[in-house]
Amino acid sequence: MKIRNMEFDFDVLSAADADRLQDAVDTLQAAAAAVPETAGLGNIIRANCAAIDSFLATILGEDYDIRMNINTNDLRALRALYLEVLSEIGKAKAELDIPTAAVSTAASPAAVTARVDMQAQARQAAQAAAQSLPAVTKPPERTAVPFSSMNREQRRAWVRAIKGGKAGQ
Repeated sequence: MKIRNMEFDFDVLSAADADRLQDAVDTLQAAAAAVPETAGLGNIIRANCAAIDSFLATILGEDYDIRMNINTNDLRALRALYLEVLSEIGKAKAELDIPTAAVSTAASPAAVTARVDMQAQARQAAQAAAQSLPAVTKPPERTAVPFSSMNREQRRAWVRAIKGGKAGQ
């Protein structure tokens, strides 16, 4: 995949890479659902950054931020890169030449990974995440995750733990 004139080792039409993509999407959705557990606007931004950073690291590689000079605490920069990646992934759908009507709505997500419009899936996840964000004045339902005192690796570990159903601390 080529993003911002840089080549990355990812091809959505490769079965192994499609599995990586599905895992990244599942992890992103689980982390987005856990965002209301945080307290404070800064921590909400850090939680979103951690979720997107984890997604991009899974797809582009752990060193994507260094190669592209991306600040992993800048939600605007991460979101822009995330949307570029989704756009490139969406272009691969045209190569599949599978009519949308052929995709069964009863099939499991893993069974139709290669046939699903990833941009639509990402939009749905983003909408769900946006709806799940708490009002700034709402008290947290659980103990707040201390994102401000966590480093990048600790934030990524939190995102991975959320997908596994473990406590986010």
